[in-house]
Amino acid sequence: MRRIALLCIAAGVLISALTAPASAGWEFISLNPTSANSCAWGVSDGQQFGWVDSDTTGHKQHAILWSGSSENWVDLHPEEMGQSMIQAVSGGQQVGWASPVMANYYHASLWSGTTASWVDLHPAGMSTSRATAIVGDQQFGYVWDQSTGYSHASLWSGTAASWMDLNPAGMSDSYINDAAGEYQVGYAKGTSTGNWDHAGLWNGTSENWIDLNPADIYNSYAYGIWSDQQVGYVNNPSIGYNHASLWSGTAASWIDLNPAGMYSSVALDISSGWQAGYASGPATGYLSHAGLWNGNAESWVDLHTLLPEGLYAESQVDGIEVSDGEIWAVGSAKNATSGYEAVMWHYSPNPVPEPSGMMALAGGLVGLTGLVRWRKIQSNREQVR
Repeated sequence: MRRIALLCIAAGVLISALTAPASAGWEFISLNPTSANSCAWGVSDGQQFGWVDSDTTGHKQHAILWSGSSENWVDLHPEEMGQSMIQAVSGGQQVGWASPVMANYYHASLWSGTTASWVDLHPAGMSTSRATAIVGDQQFGYVWDQSTGYSHASLWSGTAASWMDLNPAGMSDSYINDAAGEYQVGYAKGTSTGNWDHAGLWNGTSENWIDLNPADIYNSYAYGIWSDQQVGYVNNPSIGYNHASLWSGTAASWIDLNPAGMYSSVALDISSGWQAGYASGPATGYLSHAGLWNGNAESWVDLHTLLPEGLYAESQVDGIEVSDGEIWAVGSAKNATSGYEAVMWHYSPNPVPEPSGMMALAGGLVGLTGLVRWRKIQSNREQVR
């Protein structure tokens, strides 16, 4: 486990880099195999994960693990299923979903690095289930019951029979999108929320659910968690469009991350005090641009500018990992001719800052001391797309 001092140094270097020219220290990596559509949902411990649809997969979405390049990928798709996707990774295991052949419903799924390791987590009697997060030997997500029309936040412990209903009391619908440590995030709605969707925080049970919805906001959604911080977005008529959002465990802690001049923004993941997602507005031609924040709206950095010029119209970051001063941000970029492609942005700091950058480094250390936390497992984003 890394020391706080090391994380502070890394955070200071990142601040210096992100206030420097946009390309300094950054590289763009395409994860998309030849003649394919793909998306990377997240990154954890040197692996990227999501799905690929290509000639190799029979033009069906297959659950995929990458190891840093478009050539180095592993297909985890169960042979007996029609389509599949990975949505979270931790400790050598993967979770997501797989759908039966010729079916439009899903089965929550667990893998251990190989196709043969696939475990069907789908509970008996449910119509659809998805696993969206994993921590240790527990998997989280949601199920949908067609007979009632409701979705319920869910917990598994490695088998379909282990399924537990985490729907908060009084709520008709609930979803878990991410987990870290003993907490999970997502959203729920019911009579107590005026039947609006409210971002929420669980601690492994349906009791003591915390409503994160800010005052005077109608709808809110949480998609990522790391240490004691949560990210997502809010919307209602008073603000017009979606606004990327950051919380620290309470509704009152809400911070509006929407960058100045942007009409809409969404935060989908968080790691070591850095938030990731996308924004759009006049400056982007009203197209979505992938980007990062560092705790406030003013810190927004547009990562779309690092993509090959003229090749991609839109982009977004779905997952982020920060470790020892390096950033890995993964997601998708829309190619005007071939569709969506899995992409990765990687930042590697200079080992020793130039003398002229020492003051910026010192300032970054001071400003980030209060933001340093322990790293999260991974995030997921499901309902935004």
